[in-house]
Amino acid sequence: MHSTTVAVDLAKNVFELAVADAEGKIGERLRLNRSRFSSFFVHRAPCRVLMEACGSAHYWARRIGEHGHAVQLLPASPNDSNETPVAIPAWWRDGQRFRAGG
Repeated sequence: MHSTTVAVDLAKNVFELAVADAEGKIGERLRLNRSRFSSFFVHRAPCRVLMEACGSAHYWARRIGEHGHAVQLLPASPNDSNETPVAIPAWWRDGQRFRAGG
């Protein structure tokens, strides 16, 4: 699968990722600790990265963007449960109405 989008649920210690192809089909879900998350995007082909705007989102947007990825911040959602896989279909449904990170 050629991934084009990665949705990220940021946390203190464990980050959840949903990796999707060009059609928005989720092909891989990952749970990474902080150090593995830091290196996850280093050797990946440039892709779109979606994450909810939160306290650490701008920091991670800058770090991920340094490796050529296009980071987009989604508005915070009131329902925090299982939001990572939902971010990808929501992005396709609503279009590119999200703020660029950084």
